[in-house]
Amino acid sequence: MNRLTLSLATLLSISLVFTGCKRDVQPDPMPDSPSFEETREDDHAVGADREPTTAAQAFSLRMADGTELESASYDILIEGLSSLDTDNFFLVLSSGDDFAQTSVTENGYIVEYKEGGNHYTSADLISEDEMMRFFSMYFNGEDGWKGLFDWKRHERPSH
Repeated sequence: MNRLTLSLATLLSISLVFTGCKRDVQPDPMPDSPSFEETREDDHAVGADREPTTAAQAFSLRMADGTELESASYDILIEGLSSLDTDNFFLVLSSGDDFAQTSVTENGYIVEYKEGGNHYTSADLISEDEMMRFFSMYFNGEDGWKGLFDWKRHERPSH
């Protein structure tokens, strides 16, 4: 176990003891279904559906290994993202009903976000560096994170 993973595991273990969080977590779905509609950045304006994210905004974090934190720091986010692998394969960063999440595959990463009731998935697999940049910008409330990739919009089922 490398130092980074040990550091994260130690911090999260302590947090889980004090918060009594569950360790039985399932990822939000990341389907490759044809019910997705291809979209680009200009189809959904930056910040149109929610207030801009700020560094002071509280984010919760959960991972495939069962880690759950009510208030994640930037350092914990980066350590969590760095620890992703095929066993610990997803991370979700959420604030209220909005979230950004990633899932690791053998060939790259899938990134998703949801805000204002609209849910998008990266149209293509992305590199680890691109995924890290996306989460850094999202967490810090930097403009332009939506413009990093092309997105597919999840269609809501009609009743």
